[in-house]
Amino acid sequence: MERAPNYAVALSVDPDPIAAAIEVSAVARAALGGAAPTLAVIFASPHAAQDPWSLLDAIHEHLAPEHLIGCTGETIIGDGREIEEGPALSLWCARMPDVSISTFRLVAEPVDDGYDILGWPDALAGGPPYRSFNKEMADRCLSLASSLIEFVTKSIES
Repeated sequence: MERAPNYAVALSVDPDPIAAAIEVSAVARAALGGAAPTLAVIFASPHAAQDPWSLLDAIHEHLAPEHLIGCTGETIIGDGREIEEGPALSLWCARMPDVSISTFRLVAEPVDDGYDILGWPDALAGGPPYRSFNKEMADRCLSLASSLIEFVTKSIES
């Protein structure tokens, strides 16, 4: 019996955000062999995120991920495509049995020399070494995102 992949990526450019959420959820769920992902990450264009709570409800209803995180962006990538203009919703999923995941919400608050990042969970005992967002942290985030994209791409191709 063929084993379903542990990773799935889906992209929708449907102008209706809820229809886009249902579409990417169905594609990802099918790619995971019908199983719910342990972690789902959504990337939404500003158009797709106009009503974020309804978008999240649709993804929870149709995909039922154990954990869901996401963000908005001007350029959305997924499924081998890059959407720079117009509505787009990308969903990256992973099924990771026996992995412990904790999600939390961070908020950037302006300060004189950049931004303070608020919302770190107490379990991180003092938080990460960088509590302020500056150019060095931005470079690290971009490097991490590039590495993640490369990893997911190689995982899907193999």
